[in-house]
Amino acid sequence: SDLEMKIAGEMEALTEFATEYRDQLPSRHELDVIRTFQMSWDIAPDPARQVLRVMGELAPAPVPRRLLRAILNLPEQPALRDELKKDLSELSRLSLVELDAAGDPVTHRLILAFVRHRNRLDNASPFQVCLEAIQREMRRVFDDPSAATSRELELLAPHAEFLLATDWIGPEESGSLWGSLGRHHRTMARFTAARRAFSAALDSAEKSFEPGHPSIAARQSNLALVLKDLGQLEEARDLLRQALASAEKSFEAGHPTIATGRSNLALVLRDLGQLEEARDLLGQALASAEKSF
Repeated sequence: SDLEMKIAGEMEALTEFATEYRDQLPSRHELDVIRTFQMSWDIAPDPARQVLRVMGELAPAPVPRRLLRAILNLPEQPALRDELKKDLSELSRLSLVELDAAGDPVTHRLILAFVRHRNRLDNASPFQVCLEAIQREMRRVFDDPSAATSRELELLAPHAEFLLATDWIGPEESGSLWGSLGRHHRTMARFTAARRAFSAALDSAEKSFEPGHPSIAARQSNLALVLKDLGQLEEARDLLRQALASAEKSFEAGHPTIATGRSNLALVLRDLGQLEEARDLLGQALASAEKSF
């Protein structure tokens, strides 16, 4: 019967999951544990399951409600009508998630792995929607660089890095997200993490664009500035020279991007003691600013 085929299919899926995660499951109880996950999954109402599907694509860290609302298109409502609050309460009742002190949900990595497995099995992964929402949120580091924004993005950073660790993102999208993440790490004075992120952003840009493209130059400059923070001045200088040469080819004389490139290079040259060249570049940048503003 159809029911018997469905049950057989479910058992095969659970056995496959148990085999993949055997090392992380209690010995001799693999299928018992996974059947418990499956039972809770079956009991959960569909809207609550959608919340769990989203969490399954993210890191094993608290997921900000703001992010869940953005991904699931669930606007904030008065408490009694708040769909997200109801869904999280139901998932908590089923012991599928816990709520942290801020009321944000977090769950065990094995449950997340089970949900990812279900997402693939059901062809219902919200990975792309999660990526787009995190891209939008992380871009706030450029658009609204306030202390409040930094606090909110700090909660998103583990999820951004988790998505970037997959091989599901193309170089242009990953470059953009690495760039936002690098700016956030630099704002938080995590310069080594910022260097790693900006290096990845530059690598992605070099795969996405022709040599000399302004996007490559912008990422060279970002990486150079964090190298300056770390005291790696020669490498910073060389990157800034490349970025400036690109800008001078891409933009008309006097363009603000060229002036910014000259100023950035001049500050590194100053720190290297190359004062005459630094003075000349700053003089050019100043003359350009006086014409532009």
